[in-house]
Amino acid sequence: MNAPRQLASIWASGQQHQRTQRAGRYTKASTEHPAKMPPALAAHAIAAYSRRGDLVVDPMCGIGTSVVEAMHLGRDAIGVDCEPPWVDMAVDNIDLATAQGAAGTGSVRCGDARDLPDLLPLGAVGDVALILASPPYGLYGHARVRTYTGPGRLAATSEHPFIHRPHPGQLALTGPDRFAAGLAEVLLACHEVLRPGGFLVLTGRPYRAAGLLIDLPGELAATAAVCGFDLHARHVALLASWNDGVLRPHHSFFGLHHARRLARMGFPAHLCVHEDVIVARRPR
Repeated sequence: MNAPRQLASIWASGQQHQRTQRAGRYTKASTEHPAKMPPALAAHAIAAYSRRGDLVVDPMCGIGTSVVEAMHLGRDAIGVDCEPPWVDMAVDNIDLATAQGAAGTGSVRCGDARDLPDLLPLGAVGDVALILASPPYGLYGHARVRTYTGPGRLAATSEHPFIHRPHPGQLALTGPDRFAAGLAEVLLACHEVLRPGGFLVLTGRPYRAAGLLIDLPGELAATAAVCGFDLHARHVALLASWNDGVLRPHHSFFGLHHARRLARMGFPAHLCVHEDVIVARRPR
């Protein structure tokens, strides 16, 4: 795909709340994942940087949002995740997309993203048109959301860690140095499986760790460049609706939870209403 180079643009990917975007398209169990990629964001990236019939891969797919959206857009897609509970949910979501008549095919594998060339079918290595991923960071992606109700109680949602032993390759639980090294290994694996001219699209947002503001989008762009990619574009994907000149945030439980926790720690923070989208390309 010969997409024109764009330095920056804004994607209106938050016109609907994520609950509305997922309604009827994903299983109810999918709500347990705390760091899901917004379906509209995934669909926009897939439509912009791939074509019907292309192969799309997400090496850290969680519950398989990017795989499902690729299938509905007529792409074939493969997801990889190192956490078995998310892989099981991704399988259910892929089955649901197939049952709903999605034009593309989808599958998911349980494994470490750093082993991506070994996890994909032999013919897929070097033929992937688009890799779309949202790298985990902090404690995101390593908890489950549970909602409780009872007589005389309002619904309450909380996060609970997995009961199984974490995968040793889980980037979300490493420190900044190990995260950077692991991210580089993942992007090198992505470089190997992409076809020449193929796109790498990474989403993320700044976050705080031990009181420090971490520029995750800048780290993603810098690491992609070091790993041999050409930086192609940087976008802002809104997580809020834009109507009549007013930006209306769609508050999530985890967004509010972490903003309140930062405030209690002495770091007042606004709710983030966008994702940074870093687009890089494997040189031809």
